[in-house]
Amino acid sequence: MSSTIQQSIERELNVPSNLVSELSKNHYVIVDNFIELQWADRLLSEGNRLVTEGHLKQHLFQFGKTLYEKPNIFELDLHDQQKRNQSSELSYIFEKTGPAFIRAIDEQDTERRLCLDQSPSAIKLQHNIGGCFPLHYDNPGQGKRAITCIVYLNPHWIEGDGGELVLWPFLAKPIFVPPLHRRAVIFKSDMLLHRVMQSKKDRFCFTIWCDGGTVNGKDDVFLSRDHLKFSSFDEAELFFANSPLQRVISRAVYDEEYVASLIECLGGTDGERSMIYQHRASVQSLVGKLRPLIEEFQRRKARLNACNSVS
Repeated sequence: MSSTIQQSIERELNVPSNLVSELSKNHYVIVDNFIELQWADRLLSEGNRLVTEGHLKQHLFQFGKTLYEKPNIFELDLHDQQKRNQSSELSYIFEKTGPAFIRAIDEQDTERRLCLDQSPSAIKLQHNIGGCFPLHYDNPGQGKRAITCIVYLNPHWIEGDGGELVLWPFLAKPIFVPPLHRRAVIFKSDMLLHRVMQSKKDRFCFTIWCDGGTVNGKDDVFLSRDHLKFSSFDEAELFFANSPLQRVISRAVYDEEYVASLIECLGGTDGERSMIYQHRASVQSLVGKLRPLIEEFQRRKARLNACNSVS
């Protein structure tokens, strides 16, 4: 078998045949052995080389009109042709893997629920050397980001190393996902609150973000009185658990968790005070408008946390 054919086989994606239906039902899917072992090892080797040569840069995020650093997080944006040309493997991910991932989803998306663009809107290689991410949605209500796919490259990860992805379905038990080698976590960018726990060892991954034509319509972004005509709090919980409108109230429902994650991620940096101030202002405004609903959801969250701690 020629080396060209062998590499093509090694670079196939293991996309589950029920991916779209599971995303519709649960909003996330965890796939082990998403990429072939030899390919994953090559990508990790390339990542280490690119770090050594200084090609990954400090991760910056925009809050308001200001750019802040996210401590200990470094990345390489594959849309930067000059950067990705430093690695044939990264070029392949940008040119072949991203579009192939979208085609695999499109083949299953027979009802056109997602209507994904043909090419990913962003692909990044990330190196975490002791950082973490606060609670957030990958699509907080702007743009068209529909699907997030994170692929981990950590062959020696063991419990205690940190860096777990925490998926937080609305008013449900959080799911801690170890960043195991070749594991992918695929989720709806506008439907799943999540964060990354602090990493205690170097942690690599690459992430593919895909835009879709059905994201952030009016009923997905703006919470109106018509949305709030519930006959019970149970009905309200079910609605928000299955609607992107959960993004409107999540900061208030998960107030303590948001603040704790912001301090853990940004404590001592220029961004800490500004982000916590804005967070608390947002929560205050939401509670002023929706106090009975927010307080009931907070009580339900507290009961769930108590049950989880007992179990």
